[in-house]
Amino acid sequence: CNDNGVDNSISITIAENSGTPNDGIICTESNTTLSVQQNGSSYNWSNGATTQSIQVNPTSTTVYTVTVSFGAGCLFAKSDTLAVEGKVVRDSGNAGFNTLRNIIECAIDGDTITYDFPNVNGTTLTSEILINKNLLIDALILAKPEISIDYNTALEGMIIATNKKLTLNNIDLKINNYNNQNVFAGSGQVIISGNTYITD
Repeated sequence: CNDNGVDNSISITIAENSGTPNDGIICTESNTTLSVQQNGSSYNWSNGATTQSIQVNPTSTTVYTVTVSFGAGCLFAKSDTLAVEGKVVRDSGNAGFNTLRNIIECAIDGDTITYDFPNVNGTTLTSEILINKNLLIDALILAKPEISIDYNTALEGMIIATNKKLTLNNIDLKINNYNNQNVFAGSGQVIISGNTYITD
């Protein structure tokens, strides 16, 4: 293969517009295009496709592998992972895969968001978060996750869009470095159910 000048470092590009474009993290069932950048004589994908580019819309995190033939027995394989955002918070950070912010961005109207408690017992927000759909954030169990808002960097807390409703069930709010900013803003509605404490 090297004698024929073939480079065995084939690459796959991911094209999607779900959340942050082309980052390999998508919302459930988002259309995504995977493409091999090198021109080969044949392509064999793990889902059975045989084209240079494929369109997929996975419902869970999936690894895709392609084997590219360059002729004369030259076969090279490459794998890439599409991470699919779910409805369970598994990362306590302000942003990124499995964080509350990313999950809200991917959620559809009427979704319920929960926490992977006790592995993740809350979220730390360092910037305001927009709620532009009807959502329930539910503890599911008696132990309560805590959403912490740091007003050193956040101008406001949760901004509820017009005609939208955020329901918090057994979710506590902790306000850090508070200086008369809004915990809730916007013209939407907030419903508190169960026991929710707002503390500083």
